[in-house]
Amino acid sequence: DMAKLHEAFTSEKILRKSSWKEMWNKTILNDGTIIPQYGLGFGLTPFKGKERIGHNGGGGLGFSTALTHFPGEDLTIILLTNVNLPNGRTGELVNQIASYYFK
Repeated sequence: DMAKLHEAFTSEKILRKSSWKEMWNKTILNDGTIIPQYGLGFGLTPFKGKERIGHNGGGGLGFSTALTHFPGEDLTIILLTNVNLPNGRTGELVNQIASYYFK
């Protein structure tokens, strides 16, 4: 399912590319407040100068997960663990994996 989601990011099988792009832009609240690191359901956290969107999940239930996508690179990193990782550790592991691609 996660591989299919990666495929969906790069095609128009689920949403138009314009819809994905809208989800991957900073959030602007009704009062005009801008939330630069959060889109519509995705975190927006550049990595080593590369555009990156993603979401961490799990934690506290016996598992931890992360999905990180680099739209300009056609790269998605999916991390699935069967342990509770401390807050932030999932992101650290994803960053270590991404570092192999972006030196």
